[in-house]
Amino acid sequence: PARPRLLWMRTFQDLYDPATAVHTLALLRERGVDATLTMAGQDKGLLGATRDLAEVLGVTGWVSFPGFVSGADKTALLDAHDVFLNTNRVDNAPVTVLEAAASGLGVVSTAVGGIPDLLVADQAARLVPPGDAAAMAEAVAGLLLDPASLQRLTEAARGVAEASAWPAVRDRWLTVADSSPLRSAGPPAH
Repeated sequence: PARPRLLWMRTFQDLYDPATAVHTLALLRERGVDATLTMAGQDKGLLGATRDLAEVLGVTGWVSFPGFVSGADKTALLDAHDVFLNTNRVDNAPVTVLEAAASGLGVVSTAVGGIPDLLVADQAARLVPPGDAAAMAEAVAGLLLDPASLQRLTEAARGVAEASAWPAVRDRWLTVADSSPLRSAGPPAH
């Protein structure tokens, strides 16, 4: 069964909206959910403000800040968590979301940029409006209360991650290149 162990893994800057993750944790705890949050990433100006917000909201005991992680440390973090929060204000196809999906975490993300094209809402992720901590908390709570739905979601997200891996992408590019009209036309005339 999924535990309310939340992971946020981005850079501490406005574009990635770390404050929404802290607000989401506070709302879950207010609802009686024994949630914890790990916020991993490099500081680009908002780490101090994010720590201060956790203190103001009374959740410092349930949020940790391990800094930037990579390699085995990143793998261990992904293994230790069950739900990935993606609070981005803008993005295309974030690698961290694909890593979380490949690791079997349920993804709750903002519906910005290319994310709805990457992860279909309610099939491979729960998608919420940007900056909406209440909707994010509701989506997390819903997944935790419905293990069968979470299982379907993580399996679909894992399929998206596998389809985004280099071997699959390479094969699709080769198929496109082989069917290109330029390829069959031969070299340009001089």
